[in-house]
Amino acid sequence: MSIFDEALNRLTKKGFAPLAPLEKSKATYTLHNLIFDVLGLATWKEVQTERGVEIHIEADDSTAAFWDWKDLAAYVSRVYQVLDKAASNINGNPTNAIGWSHDQNRKQLEIEDLLKEARKVGETLGEVPPAVRRPSAKNISYRYSVDTAIGNTLAVIRGNGSSYFEILSKLSNLNLVNSEMLHHLDNETRAPNFDRGLRDSKSLMPRLIVNAYATYKNRLTLGQVEVPQFCTFFTQLGLSRAPTPLSDTAIAELLVPWLSARDLETVKALETA
Repeated sequence: MSIFDEALNRLTKKGFAPLAPLEKSKATYTLHNLIFDVLGLATWKEVQTERGVEIHIEADDSTAAFWDWKDLAAYVSRVYQVLDKAASNINGNPTNAIGWSHDQNRKQLEIEDLLKEARKVGETLGEVPPAVRRPSAKNISYRYSVDTAIGNTLAVIRGNGSSYFEILSKLSNLNLVNSEMLHHLDNETRAPNFDRGLRDSKSLMPRLIVNAYATYKNRLTLGQVEVPQFCTFFTQLGLSRAPTPLSDTAIAELLVPWLSARDLETVKALETA
């Protein structure tokens, strides 16, 4: 069964809505949520509504919350290329399938026809890459973003034995944009005997690092064309110049200029622990 056959089956069961901007309309599929759900990239949750408990479907544009996210992103891109070709065949002119599906007048039968046409296009997509969600670090804000995924991955690498000083020092010597850094970290976790299920489940260091970077980025982004990256931030901390390895507490103190009042309380707790 192709992913488009499975999409047709799920669409029949839950129904379609062109857009789902409000909670009351998230119990049906958009085309985007449908495709992400078939690929294992969507989240289902129970929501209490006036009509009772409903199952709502949520899917971000990013695949960063999952391991080997770049492979998943490439596969999603190929699926959307097939859908675009199918939509173009139906309309007789170049058509972006997702944009076309968002028309408020779009009907479910039209989406079903699109999926049937996509099935007929005959392009071989290959096997669907496994969608395995990264473990979450303690109290880290839950977002489908590359930045958060980096923080969660740091916790997994720490759980496999490396110190945060060792991890951040190595990354500060790289010159990668954040998306490529996440891909780099994914490749590191493919090493023999590395356990992607292990993570630092107690420390708040990943949250402090991600939050401090967010402040650093927001301050420097104003008036600039290029967004400051994690590598730049880690270099700014000066870890490579430290005469001896730094403890988590010492690293947290370096983050202080970019931390909120709440996170500063966490640093104080580390100091007194």
